[in-house]
Amino acid sequence: MDKQPLNDERVIEALEVCRPGDGDPSDPVLADPDLVELRRRIQGTDDEIAAVMQDVPIPDGLAERLIERLGMRPQPRRVSRRWAIAGGSLLAVAAGLLIAAWIGINRETPYNESIVLAEAIELFNSEQEAKGLLLSENRPPASYPFSRDVLHVPGTRWRKIEGFLGRSGIAYDLPGQGGSFARLYVVDRKLSCLSGVPPRNARRNTGGVLTSAWQDGDLLYVLVVRGGPRSYHGFLAPLGPVA
Repeated sequence: MDKQPLNDERVIEALEVCRPGDGDPSDPVLADPDLVELRRRIQGTDDEIAAVMQDVPIPDGLAERLIERLGMRPQPRRVSRRWAIAGGSLLAVAAGLLIAAWIGINRETPYNESIVLAEAIELFNSEQEAKGLLLSENRPPASYPFSRDVLHVPGTRWRKIEGFLGRSGIAYDLPGQGGSFARLYVVDRKLSCLSGVPPRNARRNTGGVLTSAWQDGDLLYVLVVRGGPRSYHGFLAPLGPVA
């Protein structure tokens, strides 16, 4: 029997479909050292591809959706089994990395003082004059206490809020003099960029809405005041003992 050349497609295809342990040990083909080495390399590649595929969890139907999204179509020519598997493995690895990157990017917004103040103003302007519970008659949740740095104003009300800076919390509504009004937001979020006391001068003044934020332990406080600088100062608790 003539020796089959190694570049014969039929020989390569036959070796590719062989699994470990397949074949008759007495077959002369298996005694050919070149074919034995080629079969060893093919099986080694299969083992590496299988290891990669086991390490990457792929959601059901992901490969089909990616192929459809990329506009890929099956090619009429024969594709090597190991290269088809390798291509699928690479696609799976790439999809896994993209999913991991997307989760990492969207897991947590990198908040800083500017973002906190901007979101507070946006929330303040979007909310209507919601009627909460009177602070003097109803105790708020102990996990969101009123700030000791803000003046206790008669008629203060509180209510629950959702989604502010990605958290739930409490909003305290404080009526003021001369048409001024303040709202104190409290959420369980810790930012190292903030000071431990409210600034004596508002950090932002946007259209007559003054805003500042500070950190008290694990709680983030944001004071939003509709009015001028005097109104803002009027809602802060006095520094030191009052004469």
